[in-house]
Amino acid sequence: MPGYDYKLLERPRRRVLCPLCGKPMREPVRVSTCGHRFCDTCLQEFLRRRRRPSPAPSCRGHAGRKRWGPPHPATPEPSGCVWGGIHAWGGPFPAFRRLRLSLAPHRRPLHGERRGGARWFLRNRAFPGPVPGCAAPRSHPRPWGFGDGRRETLTVQPGKGLGGGDLLDVKVRGKDGAPGAASAHSLPGGAEGVFKCPEDQLPLDYAKIYPDPELEAQVLSLAIRCIHSEEGCRWSGLIRHLQAHLGTCGFNVIPCPNRCSTKLSRRDLPQHLQHGCPKRRVQCEFCAGDFTGEAFEGHQGTCPQESVYCENKCGARMMRRLLSQHTLSECPKRTQPCTYCAKEFVFDTIQNHQYQCPRYPVPCPNQCGTPNIAREDVPTHLKESCSTAMLLCPFKEAGCKHRCPKLAMGRHLEESTKAHLGMVCALVSRQRQEILELRRDVEELSVSSDGTLIWKISDYARKLQEAKTRSNYEFFSPPFYTHKYGYRLQVSAFLNGNGSGENSHLSVYIRVLPGEYDNLLEWPFSYRVTFSLLDQSDPSLSKPQHITETFHPDPNWKNFQKPGASRGSLDESTLGFGYPKFISHEDIKKRNYVRDNAIFIKASVEIPQKILS
Repeated sequence: MPGYDYKLLERPRRRVLCPLCGKPMREPVRVSTCGHRFCDTCLQEFLRRRRRPSPAPSCRGHAGRKRWGPPHPATPEPSGCVWGGIHAWGGPFPAFRRLRLSLAPHRRPLHGERRGGARWFLRNRAFPGPVPGCAAPRSHPRPWGFGDGRRETLTVQPGKGLGGGDLLDVKVRGKDGAPGAASAHSLPGGAEGVFKCPEDQLPLDYAKIYPDPELEAQVLSLAIRCIHSEEGCRWSGLIRHLQAHLGTCGFNVIPCPNRCSTKLSRRDLPQHLQHGCPKRRVQCEFCAGDFTGEAFEGHQGTCPQESVYCENKCGARMMRRLLSQHTLSECPKRTQPCTYCAKEFVFDTIQNHQYQCPRYPVPCPNQCGTPNIAREDVPTHLKESCSTAMLLCPFKEAGCKHRCPKLAMGRHLEESTKAHLGMVCALVSRQRQEILELRRDVEELSVSSDGTLIWKISDYARKLQEAKTRSNYEFFSPPFYTHKYGYRLQVSAFLNGNGSGENSHLSVYIRVLPGEYDNLLEWPFSYRVTFSLLDQSDPSLSKPQHITETFHPDPNWKNFQKPGASRGSLDESTLGFGYPKFISHEDIKKRNYVRDNAIFIKASVEIPQKILS
């Protein structure tokens, strides 16, 4: 990774900053040829981006496969050479005489010590299949190696190169840990080990890059703030002491020690371990059972040893395991069905319910001997089944008040037939009179009392033909009142005409009828009357043209005097006043005065407001 990205207390000197990342160097290395220093990771990343690998010839026995790797050396290498760096590998691996090998393929480190060295590890331990150059070692000349029998350490890290081949990170050091001098034969691929320095672009030999422990000590001595300073940590110290501080920093995020997959700050850990961790160990205070935090949440509220109150609120308190038995048979507030009506009641009120239960069995109040009669069935029993019940005569509505036991009722009916018949006849007479009075009341309620009558004469064609066959055939409208408690009037019509309009016109008249309030009114009748034959044309298509005539009654004419009690006959004196030639039969056909075989005649009386009030 690049340099340290910490908050420094003081501005650092330029010599401790990496030229590539601009931060204090992490694991600084020095290029011995030019003296420049870089972060180890930054320099490796820089060189990796500028690598230009070239294809190498394939090994014998593996023709047709493209590989990236070192060619076979033409001459034996000198013994005691050191080979290090990152190289694209595809050919035979060096067979060192005696090696200490640390191999990490596929993130599984393998360590071992064996003669035959890396070839044996690559073929038998590092890879599951055959390794290039190791299947037929005798067919290749002896590659690089150490001939002085020294004990060396080799580290190999396989990966994937730019060309698709295996990428090996190989470092070889002597027993004393100091790197040896590398000859030209020790750098596979020729020019692959030579790059340019990022600072001055001078040639850079990869083998001449070494760690700089003195500069690393200066970097680790820089004063910084804690990485959690923005969260509230006030620690400050040297970089070398940061990891030790993070081991105790309350703001540092750490995983839960119970391995519950939760990560949280160290200061929140006690609260998490005590209350929030699903894998914490919790002991139930009632049954002393040991549970994980997750299981304890399900155990809470179900522990059989926990002391709880009765759910029916009777005030009793007991262990949960005893609650069901208490609720079923001991609790005074438990619900229990009634034995007779099956409705549920609280146990301590069911006794009072039985005094009112409709299905509770009771004896017959007449002591007829019938046992266990449901309380709600007693009236039916007394009326229909009880032999000793006192009954009223069936003709009680007619006026018979006889009362006797059910068994004696038949004899009473036989003996009182004539009396019952007389009672029924009197009842019929009274009811007939009531019906007549009710009918009269209904008629009065249906009469208009606002001084306006709209009279519909239906079946006009038939009635006109009937009027032509019968001389002076008159039709009468329902009576109406000029106002409430006012004059009672009636309109009559001769469809075939009357008098001078006979056989040619429609004649319309109005007359005064005897009313209940005539003694309270002024006489003679003298208010203006208006007749109208209504035009039934659609108002949206044409404006209706009603036929209207208005007149003022002549106070000297006897029909507008106060009517007598015998003014119900239809003689000449009671024809009323009107228009014998109201409209001719020809004019009535010109517009929609007749529509759907019906005509409408409107009569209205204008009453002064002072009379209405």
